[in-house]
Amino acid sequence: VLLSACGIFGADNSYSADFQAPTLAAKADIPNVSTIETLTSLTIGAGGLSLDEDGFIYASHFGQGIGIAIDGDRVLKIDPVTGRSEIFASGFNGATGSDFDSQGNFYQASFSNHTLYKIAVDGTMTTVATKSNGLKSPVGVVIDKNDNVYVNNCGGGNITKISSSGISEIYAQSTLLNCANGLTIDDDSGILYVANFSDSNVLKVTTNGSVSLLATLSGSGNGHLTLYKGSLYVAQFSINKISKVSLTGKIVEFIGNGNDVNEDGNLLAASVRNPNDLVFDAQGNLFIFASANEAANGASAPSIIRKVTNTL
Repeated sequence: VLLSACGIFGADNSYSADFQAPTLAAKADIPNVSTIETLTSLTIGAGGLSLDEDGFIYASHFGQGIGIAIDGDRVLKIDPVTGRSEIFASGFNGATGSDFDSQGNFYQASFSNHTLYKIAVDGTMTTVATKSNGLKSPVGVVIDKNDNVYVNNCGGGNITKISSSGISEIYAQSTLLNCANGLTIDDDSGILYVANFSDSNVLKVTTNGSVSLLATLSGSGNGHLTLYKGSLYVAQFSINKISKVSLTGKIVEFIGNGNDVNEDGNLLAASVRNPNDLVFDAQGNLFIFASANEAANGASAPSIIRKVTNTL
């Protein structure tokens, strides 16, 4: 049993209390066999991360880093076993969030030219939406089960929806969207979840576009997030950690001791440097896109893919 200031977390991370009040983050009950290690090193800057149906990893090149050069021009396809990489697509300008639709088409946000691209299964690249469709410094991308595309606009304080038929509209707008970065969806409910970069908030967006605060993490800025088996996993870029957040807003420390370096080992004792995106495969292995140890302070290139085995 893990105790917090205002209640009790059980082994299943459930919570009870005599009254409702904010709680400190508990530490996850992670099996000792769970470890983090480096899968591969890359010359690109850590942008978005996606998996295809065969488990291959797609790493988007954001550029050198915030305030340096947001000019990443390509996406790499990476073998999840060997770490070997090859160029999958190029021609972007600050490649950030990405996702696949149900037909296997790949969608890539391009931050600096305010554009969303589609790379078809045959490799053909087309423009899906631009600034004229409401995109402004797009980052997070997620596609629902009906192939509607949702894009976080870091520079616009809103989320754009592009229907499967190609119609664009502002889906949600709020002052809570503070450089909205990460974006994921609960396919059962249709609810979106957002991680902000310009503060540490995680937000909930209902199907009518209403935005509310779900949780406030420590630190000053989040990378991306993903939903896996009913919980959100958030890359805390600014403090070198990964946190697990329940869909009711309870926060649990999951990976990282906070050191500004990549260190292998058991999850809470190890560290991950400036994690920006993360994704689970079908076996429950977690891949994390992070800055390499040799990257300059505040930069995201070079980068590495970290792999966590036996997470559940």
